[in-house]
Amino acid sequence: MTIEQDFDIPDTGAVFTFGRSRFADNAPSKFWIKNDLIVEMACGDEHTAVITETGRVFTIGNNDMGQLGLGSTKPITKPSCVKALKPEKALHVACGRSHTIVSCGSGGVFLWGGNSDGQLGTGDLLDSLLPIEVLKLNQPALSVCAGSCHSLVLTAEGDIYIWGGNTEGQLGLAVDQQLLPHQLSLPQPVINITCGYYHTVAVTATGDAYSWGDGSEGRLGLCENLLALHTHPQQVPIAEKVVMVAAGNTHTLFLSARSRTHDELE
Repeated sequence: MTIEQDFDIPDTGAVFTFGRSRFADNAPSKFWIKNDLIVEMACGDEHTAVITETGRVFTIGNNDMGQLGLGSTKPITKPSCVKALKPEKALHVACGRSHTIVSCGSGGVFLWGGNSDGQLGTGDLLDSLLPIEVLKLNQPALSVCAGSCHSLVLTAEGDIYIWGGNTEGQLGLAVDQQLLPHQLSLPQPVINITCGYYHTVAVTATGDAYSWGDGSEGRLGLCENLLALHTHPQQVPIAEKVVMVAAGNTHTLFLSARSRTHDELE
């Protein structure tokens, strides 16, 4: 059996899970892949995806939209290998509300699952139970991320491709939906991207941060006059150079380039 769950926890590569969904109670659990360390993982609303050291993808959880990529809509309670991606070496993974995006060493970007707003980038609104390659880059993508119903890819050249739903301006485009990957222009090459449910943030090579999309509850970090332009990328007025960004549903965090003492922050 490939999946081990009850004994001999390895020193590295084990995943510990907590929380509750319709498919599992809130008792802490754990899993790992025998002889293949887990090196990256992502969570959607009710599904999880992991990548192993050899580039395999395993998924678990709710599957009502095909977000597990296993060819069915049956929920899965133990990690299962996405066999359609076996010819590829997966590098990065992200999960939206009910879709999954994976970038591979070949430069391919694959998506599957729910597609109500075009978040799969296939040119239509049809869900997919199996991975579909929607981008073929010259080099492997640096990262991928997913909001509730939109998707992003960051290329090695610092370009952003974005697509999906745009109900709150989260695409930074003057469209209701973008059904195919679209290159979004920013003033400088991008080094880091993140998504909340309905907002998007990017950090450039010069340390500037740009945000766009849902501006409620201060999640974009913009002053009032810039919030009026929230459907297009706006530079966040922050004094520090930013090197990394992360976003939740309704909040955003920036990591600055220099350390600051507690007294400086007071």
